[in-house]
Amino acid sequence: MAVFANLPISRKLMTAFAAVVAVIFVCSATVYDRLRVIEWAKDLRNRTADVLDTVQDATDAMLDQETGMRGYLLTADETFLEPYHAGGHAFTAAFRKLKDLTSDNPAQQSRLDELNDLAKKWRSEIAEPRIALAANPHTLEDGRSLEQSRAGKAVMDLVRTKLSEVDAVERDLLGKRGAVQEQAFRTAYAIAVAGGAIDKSWLLLQAAMKQDGIDLKSAATVVYGAPALLAEKTLQGEMDATLNYWNICAALEAKGFRRLVGIEDILPRLGATGRTAMLGYAFDEAWAAKNPDALARFITVTRQAKDILATSDSEWERIARLTGAADAATLKAYRERYREGIPRRPIEAEEADAGALFRVLAAQGGASLVGNATALAPGTFFRVPSGL
Repeated sequence: MAVFANLPISRKLMTAFAAVVAVIFVCSATVYDRLRVIEWAKDLRNRTADVLDTVQDATDAMLDQETGMRGYLLTADETFLEPYHAGGHAFTAAFRKLKDLTSDNPAQQSRLDELNDLAKKWRSEIAEPRIALAANPHTLEDGRSLEQSRAGKAVMDLVRTKLSEVDAVERDLLGKRGAVQEQAFRTAYAIAVAGGAIDKSWLLLQAAMKQDGIDLKSAATVVYGAPALLAEKTLQGEMDATLNYWNICAALEAKGFRRLVGIEDILPRLGATGRTAMLGYAFDEAWAAKNPDALARFITVTRQAKDILATSDSEWERIARLTGAADAATLKAYRERYREGIPRRPIEAEEADAGALFRVLAAQGGASLVGNATALAPGTFFRVPSGL
């Protein structure tokens, strides 16, 4: 390990460059835009379904009122007025809910106001006068005669017609919104994911999107593959988005692609408290105990390299050829994204966040990813001894 202490500065820089957190970015907004279309349509469809259910509630409420009134006229039994009154309250509640659900639809608002006026007319001009007649033994037969004449049927028919109009409009909207959603699915996304189905950033992105009701695996065509190959496919227009390594995404940004979201943007939604390191060095603890000097030199080298890359633009110019950056714009993107990803938090904070994210990964990836483990194993994070 003494070789690290003897590395020239360019090699030290490249060691840190290769080892810094592999932040993975979605590099195209197309996928999210289409997801938003699907979610927008889904939300509207859900609201329309709620409207249809509430229209049925209003219909049932009017039927309860009509049945209750007729039962009372036939029997003079006041228990029949219970569904009449309950139906009145239920209709009012349904009407208010419908007004709220359709507040963005002026035409439906107008139909609902007409419906409410008709319902009030039926109650005030038909139901209430007949109930009042039936309450008096001397006029009970007058009330029954009015009901048998079916004089109030015309108003109730208008109520039912207006309810049917509201229902028909919503069913038409439901079909149109379903077509929009289906079209979004049909033209939907091909997402290129670097790695495989249990890539940790892919799993974390899926978990975060599920909180918004979006199932990426079912809403998109997912293509797994090598990072560089998928980047090229994205450049050729064969992919709507790519979930890829930070340096590859930085190169795509330099070519005009727009970063949609970084892994650091979604981790707080999954329990992380800060910008979490996504890569680290793995070594045997027993080896570390036997080779403290080599480990100390290695840690010192990487710290120095990160500090230089974090503060010196001129050093980036010196290693430009080593980074593989094709032009100044790509080098600039590399520099900015690299600096964003340098871990700067205490090891305790990193370990706590890693534990929270491990639980998410265990739930998402299952045994294929973490075996039988349900929590991050103690000792996963190395505590640097004092003096290193």
